[in-house]
Amino acid sequence: MTTIPGDLAHERATALSFAGQPESWLIPAENLDTTFIRSGLAFQPLGTASRMSEAGQQIAWTDYFAPAVCVATVTQEDSGLRVQEHWINGAQSGGYSIRLFPHLMRPGDANRAQTVNFGPDETVWVSRNSDRAFFVFAPQGAAWVLTSLIQLPESGPESRMESALLDGDKLFTVEATGDLKSWIVKEYRLEGNQISHVAGSTTIPEWVYGIGRRPGDGGLWYVTDVRSPAPPGLYRADDIQSPLELVVPGIEGSGIAFLEDGSAFVSVYGQGYPEPSKGRAGAFCYVPSSSF
Repeated sequence: MTTIPGDLAHERATALSFAGQPESWLIPAENLDTTFIRSGLAFQPLGTASRMSEAGQQIAWTDYFAPAVCVATVTQEDSGLRVQEHWINGAQSGGYSIRLFPHLMRPGDANRAQTVNFGPDETVWVSRNSDRAFFVFAPQGAAWVLTSLIQLPESGPESRMESALLDGDKLFTVEATGDLKSWIVKEYRLEGNQISHVAGSTTIPEWVYGIGRRPGDGGLWYVTDVRSPAPPGLYRADDIQSPLELVVPGIEGSGIAFLEDGSAFVSVYGQGYPEPSKGRAGAFCYVPSSSF
């Protein structure tokens, strides 16, 4: 019997786990005019983002517990909307292979992937749970390399980043206190790869995630988590100082990303549901543009 060293065994197990996930999936054409739920995922998605690129429409989402990031290409077919997945479950850092983040944030804790954004030059910005920094990953052939760490300015004791939207030279964040009792949305300015200062902020209800930009709409979009005291749904605000307006009721999730036609993908973190044992499996919710 051959014994595999622990680290190598873990890498093989991780690779086999991700290989077992479908490389692509379809939202059938007959479901594109209605809200469509893809449920029963083998992972818990949290943050999500979208962009147009040379490859076409792309969506990214984090796998909270892995931790990992999926960058998917979305294409329209006669049979429906095809989502082709590409997983980033490891990267190179300082000559070493890392799972996604190079070290534990706290002794005895586990790294968990929180937010994801598309950055300049094909980079992907990822943050981890309870942290205030972005890990910047860049493609290098078929692999990914951790290139830099971009820190948010200090903002009081135990202030954590829950959601983020990178929008040109602006960065919008949803931040919460360590006890998760006070939530605030902030607008930062970027100068190169440095987050320079807060340009504005305002409080929002607890457990409101986001943030998204809908094509042709200058506002900001948010989604309520199942634990939020606000009525469930997708909310819009003209800017961070404006009140949130409920536009699409009944939707719950933890991240929102828009496609070019104005439809949206909402990531649903199932473990937050107050059900026995471990909550629900993760899910994605497709919201057609007609709902807006």
